[in-house]
Amino acid sequence: MLITDGTGTFGNAVLNRFLYTDIGEIRIFSRDEKKQHDMRLAYGNNRKLRFTIGGVRRPA
Repeated sequence: MLITDGTGTFGNAVLNRFLYTDIGEIRIFSRDEKKQHDMRLAYGNNRKLRFTIGGVRRPA
């Protein structure tokens, strides 16, 4: 599963909904490196979670 803006309010809600299901891997995609670090600490380096720094923007 890929969660874009995974460190935001909605992304956190989606993560909490699916983290303890049978989904094998959850990728958190966001621009905020510090929030990703904080999330990694909060979830105790859960093996299901993979973090990627980046952003999705609509072209002008």
